Amino acid sequence: MNAVGDPARQGTTRRRRTRVAAAVGAVLVAAGAAVAAGVGFGGDRGGTGAASELPPATALVTRQTMLDTDDENGDLGYGIRYALAGRIPGVITKMPLPG
Repeated sequence: MNAVGDPARQGTTRRRRTRVAAAVGAVLVAAGAAVAAGVGFGGDRGGTGAASELPPATALVTRQTMLDTDDENGDLGYGIRYALAGRIPGVITKMPLPG
């Protein structure tokens, strides 16, 4: 057979073309992203941020410890009831596994 009609060679050529097309597409996407990042993503703001571009109003923030507790009587639901031994006062945040 001649090289033009060889099915194995046509498959190799087709795969090579696909790889080249994918590589060219990736380069074009990367170039487009670089141009967009260099030029900017839109908006017509001129210059850099100035003091006049601050929010219209600000609030005074104070640092403090937030503490608010509330004791309630009742039962927690959603599951089987377990009797717990209250050895340490406080809030139960995790229960031991049964067994």
